[in-house]
Amino acid sequence: SEHRPAMTEHADEDYVPVTIENIDEKGAPRSEVYDEPPARVVAVWQNSIETLLALGMGDRIVAGMGVPDARYIREEYRAAYEAIPYTSLENLDVETILMMQPDLIVGWSSTFSPKVLHGTAFWHGRGVHTYIAPSSARGTANKTIAAECQDIQNLGRIFGREKRAAAIVHEMQDEIAFVAEKTAPMERRPRALVIELMGKEIRSYGKDTLAGDMLR
Repeated sequence: SEHRPAMTEHADEDYVPVTIENIDEKGAPRSEVYDEPPARVVAVWQNSIETLLALGMGDRIVAGMGVPDARYIREEYRAAYEAIPYTSLENLDVETILMMQPDLIVGWSSTFSPKVLHGTAFWHGRGVHTYIAPSSARGTANKTIAAECQDIQNLGRIFGREKRAAAIVHEMQDEIAFVAEKTAPMERRPRALVIELMGKEIRSYGKDTLAGDMLR
């Protein structure tokens, strides 16, 4: 891809402090000021990890958790993923993460539950930034592709990679527009069911979920 980033390409000396609007683990709005780009990042779940890799921030990730195997990572980012010092499907415990001295943790709202990595206030009190994908918060209506694009742009701003983030979002929007244009004359459209096996239960992703918006 012509937009594929160099994994060591940084321009920290040109960094301008930014204010990012995000949420806490309960979905309440919260703003954070970044005076410099994070250098030691803990990323939880595949979307967090792959977005950072796509932005060229692979060498800033000290731990990437939530991916079963490297083969699930997009092929062009796989080498950068395998270079992360610690990767695992399971989360590290809080004490181990503290010893890694991160300056940013990127994850879902569930990542910051009391039984997982503690709440955002715990980390902010220790000088660690947090970034939560708003679509992961319960009860939010912000489960859309547009919100995912905003996440990419926010992370781009946090790391001073706005141009790369804009290129990723533009590529996504172009592909969606292409499909919409080519399928516009279709009178009959397929019906889809998105499910996830959760132990003995089956979860269905309806029209108000991110998966539903992606299909739409």
